[in-house]
Amino acid sequence: MPELDLLRTLGDQLAPPSLDSLRETARRRGRRARIASVGVSAAAVVAVTATAVVLTPDDDPDPRPAEPSRVEETSTRPLTYADGSTIHYGDQTVDAGSPVSELDLTDDGVAFRTEDDRIWFTDGTSIDEIGARGEPVEPAGELEAWAMRSDFTDGRSTGWIVSGNSGSNLMWFDFTDPGTPEVVVFDTSTDEELLRAGIDIPSGSWTGPHSVTEDSAYFFRDPDPVADDEMPQVRLDLTTGAQTRISSEEYLADAGSRPARSFQISHAEQGFELYEIVEGAGRQFDVHHGRLRPMGMQPIEVRDGLTGGRLALQAPNGYPDTNPIWLVQWLDDDSVVIFDPIGDQDQLLVCPVPRGACEVAVTASNSIVVPDAWWR
Repeated sequence: MPELDLLRTLGDQLAPPSLDSLRETARRRGRRARIASVGVSAAAVVAVTATAVVLTPDDDPDPRPAEPSRVEETSTRPLTYADGSTIHYGDQTVDAGSPVSELDLTDDGVAFRTEDDRIWFTDGTSIDEIGARGEPVEPAGELEAWAMRSDFTDGRSTGWIVSGNSGSNLMWFDFTDPGTPEVVVFDTSTDEELLRAGIDIPSGSWTGPHSVTEDSAYFFRDPDPVADDEMPQVRLDLTTGAQTRISSEEYLADAGSRPARSFQISHAEQGFELYEIVEGAGRQFDVHHGRLRPMGMQPIEVRDGLTGGRLALQAPNGYPDTNPIWLVQWLDDDSVVIFDPIGDQDQLLVCPVPRGACEVAVTASNSIVVPDAWWR
């Protein structure tokens, strides 16, 4: 049986990849960036959010074919929020020791900032201090228009801690020395500071953290304060430390290579013409006649970056019309969390993407802190 002998010989020659190689491959697949909107004037900063206007028609048909199945296993993150000094991380609760001002997630746990501007990390069991923000100085003058955008936040503002929708990297701006602000990138899987560098802010200019990936961090640099897009203007190479200008086209190429847990946005009158790619965190919605509608510059069409299927979310039965509400977390490739602060209590809705019925997952006090964007 020469064929059998040949197969045995070939089998003896095959060697599986090393464990380190498999870990590195898995780690590379996990990295994604998130969007944040924070303005900084040299040694000064102000928090912001996206402007809200009206949206797509109720009965516009979906022009896309049925979505393909998702075949790759990806990381999951439990639904997370803080109420006072208590962090709810899935089924676990963690005592932060003092009220939480901001929190964000990685695949390894929760990063959070307390009222004294110290930054911590917990995996649900232990808590470690990993940095500090310091106290930025309130900007003035040229940032007035940008600051006005925070009126849409119902008293909440965009956060300082930036992470991806998957992966382990965190980024924040450190203002412990207000005259020399620094950007810090931290890997929560290894508990290591990957990079600390001065922020290149020319006199009269201003900047803010946008997103972080496995190999790059992105900043805003003098963006149009009334523009609807959320694309950055500066890229920081995490290997070399070089800060370079990046065009919208270059950023879209970067973001398009990481489609999971992202949205494709179009403002075309007819057909779908890609305008921007966003991770969705902080994206504003409303509820109208039982539908959750993404808001933004008209016309607007939003699709799931992974499947290309059009976003078509349904509110729970009997849910009242409300505005504004925000996307604050991806649980996995298939589910997002929508934060509704309207009324006497805050609610968190879990919604499938790109289409399906949302369900109320949490009803809590009207003072909770949620990931990626908001605090009171």
